[in-house]
Amino acid sequence: MKNARLLFLALLLFQFNLFGQTDYQLEKTFSPKALKEDLSTLKDNFEAVHPGLYNYTPKEEFDAFYTQVESHLNEPMTEIDFYRIINPVITLIRNGHTKMVPSDAYVKWMRAGVLLFPFDVYWSENQLYVYRNLSKDEDIPIGAVIESVDGRIATELFQSMADRITRDGFNTSSPEHEAAQGFKSYYLINEGASGEFSIDIRTPEGESQTIKSKGITYKDIKKMREERYAPLPKSLWSSDLPALELKIDGEIATMTIRTFDKAFVKKEKKQKFKQFYKNAFEQMESKGVKHLILDLRGNGGGDPMPTIELFAHLHPEPFTFYKEVTATTQKIPNKELYTNFSFPEKQVYPMVLKKKNGMYHINWLGRLAGVKGLRTSQPNTPFFDGKVYVLTDAESFSATGETTGIIKNFDRATFIGEEPGGNPVQNTSGLQLILELPNTKVRVVMPLWEWVMNVDFKNEGRGVIPDHLVRPSIQDKIDGVDRVMEYTLELIKEQQN
Repeated sequence: MKNARLLFLALLLFQFNLFGQTDYQLEKTFSPKALKEDLSTLKDNFEAVHPGLYNYTPKEEFDAFYTQVESHLNEPMTEIDFYRIINPVITLIRNGHTKMVPSDAYVKWMRAGVLLFPFDVYWSENQLYVYRNLSKDEDIPIGAVIESVDGRIATELFQSMADRITRDGFNTSSPEHEAAQGFKSYYLINEGASGEFSIDIRTPEGESQTIKSKGITYKDIKKMREERYAPLPKSLWSSDLPALELKIDGEIATMTIRTFDKAFVKKEKKQKFKQFYKNAFEQMESKGVKHLILDLRGNGGGDPMPTIELFAHLHPEPFTFYKEVTATTQKIPNKELYTNFSFPEKQVYPMVLKKKNGMYHINWLGRLAGVKGLRTSQPNTPFFDGKVYVLTDAESFSATGETTGIIKNFDRATFIGEEPGGNPVQNTSGLQLILELPNTKVRVVMPLWEWVMNVDFKNEGRGVIPDHLVRPSIQDKIDGVDRVMEYTLELIKEQQN
């Protein structure tokens, strides 16, 4: 159950190796016949492959959507215009692992020198803020409210952008976070390239200003960030930051788990989940820890076993993690269109499934190969019977959403922070293939498996709503204040007194 967000960002936002010249023709059009072929390919593959297609939207609405789109395909159209009218199908599916991305050639063009929006932004309390000023005008203050961009009200612009981004169910924290993180790219894709921006802002002192600002290339974004705001925090994937970390201060332990990706943690971080958990809980037991802060913020998911092994230290009785794991098909159609479907996967995938009641279920070989959550898990020792506080945010996704589900089901923790992006009841992910449409080359990240959690509550299409909703303000972000952790420590202090 790998992290689709990382896969998506690799496709769109972080391909720094793509700088250079490109011969992409932005105005190149495709015939109605070619566009309709791509639409038909998209529809056929969704219906044949996607196991969670109708979880939130009935088939009739999908059919009406395809009919409406097809009615607009009577004239030649560019790739990006085609992308814009088919992308809403993603928001009908409402699965955060299912993504749509422009072609590889478009992304190379985008990164080769197009002038992009010159600020990093932050969304908070229904306002869009300047988080980092990357423009040539160094006098534009960070923390300023962006009121309009090129004549469009900023809040409406941002919300229209977030509305086009998929999410698990009806979650809003995840698409809003993604819209802020990828604002430059999404603005270009959705609105087009202008090169110069007219921006109305309101300074932190309340002064209104209209500024004309030239855009910035992807090549210069990193440079400007480092020059003005160094040192910026590095990501887990490009730093020496450990994936698994434990800190103990008196009766309080903080366990930070930055990913559940087992292979990455073992290979790149030289850590092992099972060994880390055992050592960590033994330390907590020997030092008399009574309060455990489980920090899952920014954890985009990974594999089931590390989440199961963690919960086995928090629950004293046997439990079963999943009710079922299913797939729609045993054979992938149009294999030639899936750019990352390797030969071993093509051979192994059909072997781990068996058909039952119209769906394909994981068979004994699949369970042996790593799908362990379908059978009963035993408690791990040592068992921690103290109080647990789970910290989540919009990036707590996929397997992390599942972890919050099992913890909530057994009422094992107090949740603090922001609604996680991951669903606690069902998760359509697993093996994720990249479908490339034959003509426009628009790409779709297509998950193949649906994982249903063994929990007692119904799927409402939302992440686990925190008991204490806490989210950093723009000033917290600028000052580097960890408001969620501060709140948690104060809460524990009150309980200790």
